[in-house]
Amino acid sequence: RMTNHTHGRVYVRLDGFTLEGSKGRPVEPFPTPPPGSPSTRFFQGSRAVAADQTVRGWITFDGSGGFVPTALVYADGKEILRVRFQGDWV
Repeated sequence: RMTNHTHGRVYVRLDGFTLEGSKGRPVEPFPTPPPGSPSTRFFQGSRAVAADQTVRGWITFDGSGGFVPTALVYADGKEILRVRFQGDWV
């Protein structure tokens, strides 16, 4: 869930997200929802978010090959939001 706390419209882009791994290797999100999944539940492309509006959506990444995520990152130009995961990953 992302909420726009500014006084104007902002744009959120799927390609602004990455998932950082424990071995320093970031992965990009899948551009489309998994087959058979309702597309309305997933964040796709780019979305305009009005002032005080909240958007919700799932983002999927490839976690195969022993990938262990350490942070979800959203980058918009020079601004970066990093949500670090603490503890064990199951």
